[in-house]
Amino acid sequence: MNHMERADAKFIEQATDDSQCQTAVEWLTKTRRYAFWYATFAAVFFLFMALSDGFGDHNLSKHEIISLILLGFVSLAAGAQLMKLDSDLRLLNLVEKLKK
Repeated sequence: MNHMERADAKFIEQATDDSQCQTAVEWLTKTRRYAFWYATFAAVFFLFMALSDGFGDHNLSKHEIISLILLGFVSLAAGAQLMKLDSDLRLLNLVEKLKK
């Protein structure tokens, strides 16, 4: 069983068990809040770095370009993780509503 199959099996187990589902909803709510601020900070920092160096009189050095590219990937990964957490939380909330 690979990682994705194990993660899917764990998610299904959490969604079907009432006590695990409530615990997962609480954990995802807290984690989503932190992920939102992390993704926002990474995106704002990326934009600040990109725009502040772009208006200067000098060309960007090789290290600055690599830093911008890496920071761009970090902000994209943080946004993707935020979307995953949000969709998992919405799905667990839907499962709880359907159980009632």
